[in-house]
Amino acid sequence: MKGLNYVSKSLKLVSLRLSGLVFAAAIWSSPASASQLQQLFEVALANNPQLSAAEADSAAAMSDVRQAESEENLTVNLKSELSYAWMKESSFSRTANQLVAVYPLYQPEQSDLNAAASQQHSSRQYQLDATRQQLLLQVALTYFRYWSQQEDLHFLQKERRSIESILQQVKQRFQVGYQDLNDIVEIQARLDMNHADALEARQSLERTRQNLAALLGVDHLDAIPQTAFGFPVDVGDEVTQLAQRYGLANSQNRQAWPELVSHHPSLFALQASADALRNEAEYHKNKDTFQLDAFGTLVYNDSGNHYYDDMEGARGGVQLTVPLYLGGRTESSVSKARHQSQKRLAQKREQQLKLEAEAKNAWLGLQTGVARVKALQSALVSNRAALKATEQGLQTGRRNILDLLNAQRSLHKTERDLPVLKAQIGEDLAKFYWAIGKMSEENNLWQK
Repeated sequence: MKGLNYVSKSLKLVSLRLSGLVFAAAIWSSPASASQLQQLFEVALANNPQLSAAEADSAAAMSDVRQAESEENLTVNLKSELSYAWMKESSFSRTANQLVAVYPLYQPEQSDLNAAASQQHSSRQYQLDATRQQLLLQVALTYFRYWSQQEDLHFLQKERRSIESILQQVKQRFQVGYQDLNDIVEIQARLDMNHADALEARQSLERTRQNLAALLGVDHLDAIPQTAFGFPVDVGDEVTQLAQRYGLANSQNRQAWPELVSHHPSLFALQASADALRNEAEYHKNKDTFQLDAFGTLVYNDSGNHYYDDMEGARGGVQLTVPLYLGGRTESSVSKARHQSQKRLAQKREQQLKLEAEAKNAWLGLQTGVARVKALQSALVSNRAALKATEQGLQTGRRNILDLLNAQRSLHKTERDLPVLKAQIGEDLAKFYWAIGKMSEENNLWQK
């Protein structure tokens, strides 16, 4: 059953990698859907070269485990010699053959070597998971950044249409003497600035698209559709559920943050690496003590009795090895491994503090974002009313054409700020999940 599952998984992975470019391009040729980010995750997991490198590191660490385990097994070697000797008394040919089998009886460092290799493999496995989650985070952030930049471009396009329409009206009013030339100049300046901003916005979109393609591990992406992605209707309810799920409803609960981030795979990776180095220190300490091996040898030598040690037969017994003087090698090796272990623990503490800060900042962003959504929704209603009032004031002469332009710009800006804020909330959600070690393809809260 395990074999069938492995084959099925391998075939699926190969299929994704072969079709990665076409699949990623197809994502952007259709309207954005609730599963769009999920599809991007799948393509990135199948094609990203950094993730492939992490998988190779994990596989290499597993090979080290097997190599360490092999040190405990019986070893058999064949020593064979065919030579010709020119000696003082005579010259002669000689053959010497020995089949030597050695089995370790007492090697106290072997268990430490096995433990170090096993812990190092665990560290690589956790690091693979951390790399995977970091990749998904970067894909999500780049996706939301593109969407935010896309809304900036939409805003500039709507503003340009409004400016062009008003400029046309102003020119007509100028011809009949109802408009001042300075108004035309000012509106034209706004139009020129809008054009410059739009060029910069398009450049930012292209850069972000290229960055996303690199994260997905594909050569290029087709144009991303000019549509918004799915998002929870009531963001406040979703954040409230998160607070209840992770014990964050009480803002004074400071103990919640260390517990939340404690399951991050990068912390497990550093701890496993520290444990591996500690076992490595024990390995170096025990390696330079006495060792006991059992051996057996089959001998066949032939030199015409010219050598006193030539004989045929077998011999066996035990061999004791006792190091007497190693010149400080043991102490230096042990000290180095222990200091490296302490370094890993310090890095773990540093990483934990960073994760706590990231989680807290993301959570603050979510809470602020919920409040801002409500404020911007109210501002949208107010700006629409203000635009209507300005249009009426223009007809009665209480407002001028520049007031109308400013009112339209305020409305367009608010219409842009709402989806941009939702994209920011999506980024904060992704950062929060990543900081607590749960940034995986199954976490699709921001895709609902």
